[in-house]
This record gives sequence, structure tokens and C-alpha cells, in this order.
Amino acid sequence: MLDVTFKTDLSNVDWLEMKTTLHQDNFDNGRSCEQLKICFGNSYATCIAYFKNRIIGTARVLSDGVCNAYIVDVWTYTAQRNLYKATQR
Repeated sequence: MLDVTFKTDLSNVDWLEMKTTLHQDNFDNGRSCEQLKICFGNSYATCIAYFKNRIIGTARVLSDGVCNAYIVDVWTYTAQRNLYKATQR
């Protein structure tokens, strides 16, 4: 089974690792490490996926807190996609 950890606490995020990994995977939209930290920190909810202590996925929610929410920055590292399905065969 794939050992992926999902964290919603942003206190120990390595923002440089996130920026570097997003850039390597062609998902970097030009935000600096500090801007990524601000974007995630200002979100209604966040989730960062880790595999072997490396960031392999992100998602965050923007919400008015009443009835509307948008899920943004949904990303899974290309090399990790569909691995769960492959381990279930």
C-alpha cells in the first residue's frame, strides 16, 4: 500500500521544497515561496500530501464561509499519479 500522509497543518511546510517541486513538475505559476505561504495561509482549508517526507500533492479551498467555496491549486506530482490504483492490482 502506498504510504501517503495528508497534512492540513502548515506550520512545518518547506515552502522552498514546494516551489522547487512545483517548478520541476511544470505546475509553477511564478509565485515565490513567500507568496505560496501567504496563499495557503489565507485559505479556508488546505491539504498537502507527502510521500516519504516529500511534497507530492496540494489542494486548498477558498470560501466565503457561508455557501460558496472553490478548490484551487489541486496538484499531484506527475510521477506519483495513479500509483494507488497500481498498488491495488
